[in-house]
Amino acid sequence: MLKNIGLPGLFLLVLIIGLPTWLIRRSSKRKSREQARIADALEEIAKSKSDGDKT
Repeated sequence: MLKNIGLPGLFLLVLIIGLPTWLIRRSSKRKSREQARIADALEEIAKSKSDGDKT
């Protein structure tokens, strides 16, 4: 079946498989960075509130 795919077919196959994989991987990295940023912000808020209670 894949014997007569040719170079354009190979490029199309790489595009069909590679592009969604790359986009999903990129999106997941962005989501994890955003979650880490939110976690750091919440930690800073909790730290500032606990420091405010001590004074």
